[in-house]
Amino acid sequence: MSEFKSYAEESRKDLGTRFPGELTIEQIQTGAMLRMADASEKMASNYTQLQNDCDWYRQKYRKKNEEIEHLNRRITSLKGVITKLKKQAKAANK
Repeated sequence: MSEFKSYAEESRKDLGTRFPGELTIEQIQTGAMLRMADASEKMASNYTQLQNDCDWYRQKYRKKNEEIEHLNRRITSLKGVITKLKKQAKAANK
């Protein structure tokens, strides 16, 4: 039985010829398609990285917003305690 060859793996090989002379139109077209496939893979990897970065920034954004909300509630609570203590101090001084 013959050895299995993957189309995807074979398409990634740097194909060419050692014979002198002009290349045929089929060889030129094959080279162009291989370059387009390489460019598409490169663009896809950049897009994937952008998606991952976007997800990371969204997660950090949500986490920081939760932290900000928590701190704002804490500040409001402490302002209420300060107001309450001022009223108690004013009442004690009378």
